[in-house]
Order: sequence, then structure tokens, then C-alpha cells
Amino acid sequence: MKRLIAIAALSMSLAAQAENRIAVSAGESLHRDASNFYRAAFQYKMSDNVFNTDYTLVEAYLDLAASVWNHSDDVLVVSVSPVLRIKPQHIGSDFKPFIDVGVGPAYVSETTYGNRDLGQHLQFENRIGLGVEHGNKALSVNAFHYSNAGLADENAGTDWIVGTFSVEF
Repeated sequence: MKRLIAIAALSMSLAAQAENRIAVSAGESLHRDASNFYRAAFQYKMSDNVFNTDYTLVEAYLDLAASVWNHSDDVLVVSVSPVLRIKPQHIGSDFKPFIDVGVGPAYVSETTYGNRDLGQHLQFENRIGLGVEHGNKALSVNAFHYSNAGLADENAGTDWIVGTFSVEF
């Protein structure tokens, strides 16, 4: 938990230097092993208009994160993921829905997690999320999958369901 607080403090100091986002997340494993997931991220906005139609706007941000998988022993994860945020345009409400999708490399401090053999330290973080923005804040529910993409003989991977709160600065 001390690691997570230090990570959050570092992320907040980075976020104060730019108009981007800080995000904190918590969740649990989908493998029924009573594992917890904690995450702090700095989200650097790369573009607010990657793709634009009359109905859809696609933004891009770079998610720089540190996570802790908590089971019998903690596993520290550091990841960098480009993420696309897809939003409908011209919503007549202050609450704006979105979908996040992203894939990027992740380093895990241990190659085993509980009874799962991850095969190697290099993993790939895949995500999809559904959420809603209101002003400079957002709430979302995300599914994360970590896997080595078959680069090692063992590739058990791990899956998480996570709630995220973010604030734009």
C-alpha cells in the first residue's frame, strides 16, 4: 500500500505540470483467487482529435502507470499504453459516455503470480473500458488482460475487472 501511495504522489506531481489526467483504479482478479488490483496512472493527452465525424470523436492519450497485484505476495507492474477514447459527439447532457481501448508493454516484477506462470517479465497490457465524463472528471469500468503474447513457453496471463476515477488538470 505504501508503494501505491508513493506512485500516486509521483503521478500527481507530474500531472500538475500539464493539462492531462491522473487516474486511480482498484479492482479484483477474474480468476477467483481473491487477488486485488491497485493502479495509479498519469495520462498524457496526445491528441483530442485523432478521428472526427458528425457523430464520433476519437481522442488519444498515453497511459503511464504503476500497478500492484496483491495476493500472497505483491507483484509490481509498470506499463505504458497508448489508448484511444471514443466518444459520441453532440450529446445534450453534461454526462458524456466513452469507450477506451488500448494495448501496450508492461513489466511485471515476478514471473509467477499465485499459481499462474506468466512466463517472463515482459507482458502486454490490453484494456477495454466503458465510462462517463462529467466536466473534468471521469468514472469507468475496465477489463485488463496481461499476457506475454506467446513470447515465452508459459503464458498463463491474468485478467482483472477494475473501477477507475480520473481527474483532468
